[in-house]
Amino acid sequence: MHPLILFIFAILVAIIHLVVSQRAFTAARAVEMLLSYIIPLNIGIGSLIIFFDYVFYGPHSDKVSSWVEEGPCQAQLSIAYLALGIAGLISIWWRQGFWIATTIISGFFIFGIAYVHFLEISEARLGTLPSGMLLHTGDLLIPAIYLILAYFYSASHKFFRPSKRR
Repeated sequence: MHPLILFIFAILVAIIHLVVSQRAFTAARAVEMLLSYIIPLNIGIGSLIIFFDYVFYGPHSDKVSSWVEEGPCQAQLSIAYLALGIAGLISIWWRQGFWIATTIISGFFIFGIAYVHFLEISEARLGTLPSGMLLHTGDLLIPAIYLILAYFYSASHKFFRPSKRR
């Protein structure tokens, strides 16, 4: 649930920043402002929260996430979240292509997790739409928004131009 809260908070702070700012409003500036808050807050801090949850509250996380027991897969996931968290925080200082890489890696990582969650839900063969399904829908929407914003950011800064062949 915290990724959704952090995502909404990042969007609200970005909007407030855009409204209060003295600079002219443009679509490119709006995309850049959204990414400048979403990446450090949602990817950075959000991933670090999950990392600390797996490391320090492993048995509790196992029960919540339906893991049978703490094992190497959970340890590997925690390290992946640590890496994403560090990349998200570094994006405060490194921008441009680093933002693109961070959003692509995080986006597809979360898409993969969403796929596993949807498989778990479908294997449970629940007759009604469980609340977990609604929560995991954010696992599809949030990374899709990351990738869309990253695309528009890269297009507005013309990062990816075809190289001239000699």
